Amino acid sequence: MVVVVLQTWEVCAKKGCLVRTGSELSSKEVCVLARGEVCVSAEEKVADTGARRVRLVRPVAGWASTKCLREAAESECARTGRARWAVDIGAWGPRPGSPAWEFLIDLIREPCERAAIDKYVNDEDKIRALVSRLLARRCCAVALRLDHADVEIARTKGRKPFVTEGAKARSPTRARFPNFNFNISHEGRFVVLASEPRCVCGVDVAAPDQFRRGPAAPRNLEDFFRTMRDVLSPREWAFVREGPRQAERFRYFWSCKEAFTKARGDGLAFGLGRAEFDIRQISDTPAKFEAMVAVDGADLAHWKFVGDELPFNHIVTVARGPPNDVVDAHGAFRRTLSEDNLTDIDLHAPHPRFEIIHLRDLVPPDKHLVFDSLL
Repeated sequence: MVVVVLQTWEVCAKKGCLVRTGSELSSKEVCVLARGEVCVSAEEKVADTGARRVRLVRPVAGWASTKCLREAAESECARTGRARWAVDIGAWGPRPGSPAWEFLIDLIREPCERAAIDKYVNDEDKIRALVSRLLARRCCAVALRLDHADVEIARTKGRKPFVTEGAKARSPTRARFPNFNFNISHEGRFVVLASEPRCVCGVDVAAPDQFRRGPAAPRNLEDFFRTMRDVLSPREWAFVREGPRQAERFRYFWSCKEAFTKARGDGLAFGLGRAEFDIRQISDTPAKFEAMVAVDGADLAHWKFVGDELPFNHIVTVARGPPNDVVDAHGAFRRTLSEDNLTDIDLHAPHPRFEIIHLRDLVPPDKHLVFDSLL
């Protein structure tokens, strides 16, 4: 199966973006897209000089230079503080130990984070760990308008990553994004990131069986459900059982529960069976489902969940909730959240669609040419 990965761009050049019939400069001109216009590409070419051109498929067909474009995903993040990014590691290039790999490792400022990557034995696990950290740094740099070198990441006792108070203090967007925070998940082919400017957020991606390894490898579905019988409530199990694609329906709940605990910050210390989700499948929006949660039987009205689907049938859920619900034993993460009061506008703000971004997007723009020379 061939999957074409579409990428969304925004025209950023003052004079617009010239579209040609081919990737060569001698190609016939098609039109000029105005500044601010959104376009979609399906292919990219990199010339020997390092110049990048993309083949547009919407709103017109033709080739355009990326000098006139910027990632729409980054534009949304810079404008709102919200990011929904996914990296397909099935399309990953550099292997551990290669020059390009070492270049990427050097982009990570914290020695403890670099050491954590090296502790993994399996190459795929190392790749997931590296991509997770690069995603975090790029998102923080874009949203907080910081130089890549000024981004500093720390972790709570529960291992929830966050941008430090010192780094936030240098950000010109701190007043606009008073509670900026992010979360990352990886499973199967994807590493995903979500960020929010005011709500605390958590994200989880749940892969179908064929993309799992080890203890999560394919097994008899009924046997698997029996091992998970205490994770879901009777009402949740009824939802799973009432329709086709029961494994997928189970993953709705699993990703909701994981996203919830990751947003709070206590992770596995919180019993997943304590949280019961009311899932509503929706068809009139791009999202897959929405959900509410009750903990120990009490509804939590200030928590909202939105589920989406990535390629290869991966389910991804983003949780939004109030800063006061954060579990942070040392308090360092909590101190970076300066606005306690959430409004319904914050909680119900539109969720961006997940954008599949690429390896090069994780590299600071001023280092693109050096990185390209190593591939």
